[in-house]
Amino acid sequence: MAERVSVEVLLDAGVPGERQDALLAVLEQWGLQPQARVVPPHRGLGIACLALLSLPVGAFLTALVGKLAEDAYTGLKQVVHSICRRGEHEPPRPLVLRDTATGVRLILEADLPEQAYRQLFELDLAQFPVGPVHYDHHTGRWRSDLAGPPARSG
Repeated sequence: MAERVSVEVLLDAGVPGERQDALLAVLEQWGLQPQARVVPPHRGLGIACLALLSLPVGAFLTALVGKLAEDAYTGLKQVVHSICRRGEHEPPRPLVLRDTATGVRLILEADLPEQAYRQLFELDLAQFPVGPVHYDHHTGRWRSDLAGPPARSG
């Protein structure tokens, strides 16, 4: 059996227990070994996030495609939407993936279109020397506000 990849999960104390449990269960189903801690509301990057996952993002996305094939995009989108859904009077808060290799943080919001997930699975994090990296609905591309537009390949 392959060794499970460890992922550090910092969960906002304000996230209901059933949503915390659902996230951890999905990570385990995807072959990860979550090491979770509940922390006071995390306000890094100038945004309040529901959960911060530290893991090798590229390896995670590759493994997810191997496990779920074409359903990888939809599977990740469903999890993000489920975890990031908000109550009537709650502000939107994303799920953040922090790549352990580069330190770049990817901001996953509940309303990302499928195109964003498809691009995410092919995203080269090396093109972003700094983060956070988020999907720009206007341009239809992943970008970092701090780094400017990524260099085009080819």
